[in-house]
Amino acid sequence: MEAIIIGTDNLILRAEMDSDDTLGFLQGTVGGLIEHLPFPIRGVDAWVNEEGKYLNWENEDGEMISGLPKNKLATDIMSNAGMLFDGDWISGPMVLTRSNDEGETIGIDKDDFKTLISLFSVSEDFFGSDTCDHEYDSYCGKCGLAS
Repeated sequence: MEAIIIGTDNLILRAEMDSDDTLGFLQGTVGGLIEHLPFPIRGVDAWVNEEGKYLNWENEDGEMISGLPKNKLATDIMSNAGMLFDGDWISGPMVLTRSNDEGETIGIDKDDFKTLISLFSVSEDFFGSDTCDHEYDSYCGKCGLAS
């Protein structure tokens, strides 16, 4: 079964998820404990790192310790749908799945990928005009191509 990953690198990709270890897949992909967020596509579950924003901190010497980077695409999708407070953001990758009637995490529908891409538009002025290499099923926020 498949999940969708919205990465911090401006890519949206489909990834194979082990049906016997969905928690392990989710935690491994977001890099820690998971937090569920509502998502603007009915029936789709969004998962992020529960502590993603709080991993940035200042140590005793005044040095900033870097945590998970801001996820511009996920933040834009969630903000445009009114699902984040003003000034809020998503840190690190976001994973999208569905759940069955028993509440178990299952894979996405085949149309979810296309629906997700339709939630936002991409401007070359915003991302730049660099060329990209598309070797897998993905949507590139940089050039706007789906492969």
